[in-house]
Amino acid sequence: MNRVCILCWFALLTIGSAMAYDVNKDLRNIGGQPAHDLGVVLSGQESVINHYDGYYERRFGAFAWGPSGPNTLLRWQNVIEPGGNGQIDPGEVVHVGWSTADHSSNVLDMYWTDASGNRIPGSKIYNITTDWTYETAGLLVISFENIFTTEWGEQQPIHIMEVALGMFPQPWPLELLNARNTELNMMLQPLPGGEHIVILPGQRFDLTVPMPIPPGAAVVLRYRVTGPADAAEAIDWVQFVVEPPAVGACCLSTSCDSNLTPEQCAYLGGTFFPGASCDLFICPGEETRCTQGDVNGDGLINAFDIDPFVGVLVGQITDPDYMCSADTNGDGVVTAFDIDPFVALLAGAGNPWFGYEKPCDGNNRVFVANPTAGTSYFVRASKGGVNSDCPVTVEALNASNNVVGARLELQPGDVGDFTVPNMAAKLVYRCHRSPDHTCRFEWQKQ
Repeated sequence: MNRVCILCWFALLTIGSAMAYDVNKDLRNIGGQPAHDLGVVLSGQESVINHYDGYYERRFGAFAWGPSGPNTLLRWQNVIEPGGNGQIDPGEVVHVGWSTADHSSNVLDMYWTDASGNRIPGSKIYNITTDWTYETAGLLVISFENIFTTEWGEQQPIHIMEVALGMFPQPWPLELLNARNTELNMMLQPLPGGEHIVILPGQRFDLTVPMPIPPGAAVVLRYRVTGPADAAEAIDWVQFVVEPPAVGACCLSTSCDSNLTPEQCAYLGGTFFPGASCDLFICPGEETRCTQGDVNGDGLINAFDIDPFVGVLVGQITDPDYMCSADTNGDGVVTAFDIDPFVALLAGAGNPWFGYEKPCDGNNRVFVANPTAGTSYFVRASKGGVNSDCPVTVEALNASNNVVGARLELQPGDVGDFTVPNMAAKLVYRCHRSPDHTCRFEWQKQ
């Protein structure tokens, strides 16, 4: 049986949808019969935004793409070969390339066709799959995995040789990713460890780029790939633009950490919220520390709060939540001076105070979302002992997280009056950084 083979290497990019991706391939017909056209099947519904059709002396005159069931078929047709026979004879090379709108493409199949547009029997693909991992420190790790299986179920070792890499401030045009771009190829440097890699079926091999790659840099990778002795070989150029991994807020049981990746957050056992920052984010379920007067915590201020209030007052109850709610004057301790404010709350003579107890970490924290302009709040930075004495800044932010209106500075024990300015999207407080100290901040709507 005559066998027409294509050895192709497919780069699967998995670190972010905003990553640019271009691929160009030299493909050699090593079988025993001529080929006329080329078909490439991509997984899923893709949108091709650019394509390259070959060198001048042997190029395709027509390109089309469209759905093929649930997948996408790319077709290069009508070989233009000045002075030639208009076909791809055994041993001849064609060069094709493409870019997709979502900046990734997973090759499911690639094959030659005959003069009638039918797939040539025996066409097969050698497929080396790679993952790219880009960490916040600029470390780029390239992983190769041999998942190659022929249409007959054969599995073979794949040889990757002469891996070279270059970093550029701007991406190269798709049509310049080829062997004839002398300027580009002279700037590609050998990647240590990529001289000759043999990857057995089902195995994976990692290469770490020894230099940091800044965000936004264009990286071009070139390598030579061979399969079994009677198969084929190819030289590939792959280009991508690296971006930092998505980071966000990680809500843990007792804290919120910013600038973590989903993987880092999962390792800590937290819940990840992409793009969020603990400076301006309240984790779900992170409710106010206490409501002054609602000592039993049932959401109401009524006669059922009297007994637990008295219990805290005489020292029989020492639970921090009860003590926080019983401290109705906000001085950090429960004494006789809390009795009158508690009675006033029972009688409905005033709005309750709400409060947080948080580390003095310098982060902004929202205490009123979507406030009404002109509304006034009493705010206070409460004293609660030597480790609860952080100064507090109160301010309003607009939808772009810019400060609007005047900010209010509070020292421990101070009570202030803060009026919501126009254009305010949220009210935030910030406890000045003081290691190992706790910030107690409270507010009351006037």
